[in-house]
Amino acid sequence: MKQKILLFVLILSLGLNIAFIAGGAYRRWKFRPGRLPAELHLSRTQKEKMHSLELEKRKKIDPLRKKIEIKSEELLTLLKESTSPDEKIRKKIEEISMLQCDLHKSMVEDMLEKRDILTPEQQEKFFSIITKRFGRKSPPLPGFPPVGESHPRFKTSPTERGGPRHP
Repeated sequence: MKQKILLFVLILSLGLNIAFIAGGAYRRWKFRPGRLPAELHLSRTQKEKMHSLELEKRKKIDPLRKKIEIKSEELLTLLKESTSPDEKIRKKIEEISMLQCDLHKSMVEDMLEKRDILTPEQQEKFFSIITKRFGRKSPPLPGFPPVGESHPRFKTSPTERGGPRHP
């Protein structure tokens, strides 16, 4: 039973990793870099600096994305093998998590560097655009409550579970 739960969690984790990578590819396709300067009304100097930062970001982020993809494939291979030790699987998950953390750090550092190039008005517009593009909340997965709510099975008191109130 414990192994079935672990297998379910690992498959869910792998699915989320793949969705994360696919979502990033879609956003890169839908929101091409050339659109941002037009929306922010950047000066020529700002455009050049932003372009330079974009090239630097790609050099850092693309290898991380590739490593995440490779490690995710390795995890799937381990999951398919019935003889793979649980510890080996957990270690692979930890490797993927660390790479994802590095990816997020690089992306935030890039945003901070871009923010420094912009005027206060452009910064406001920039973060408004970022919020619209990446701040959308997706609907909860089937069987999972919305963010901020807990599943009824994990609530501790009868009133939290919607049961009768006793004085």
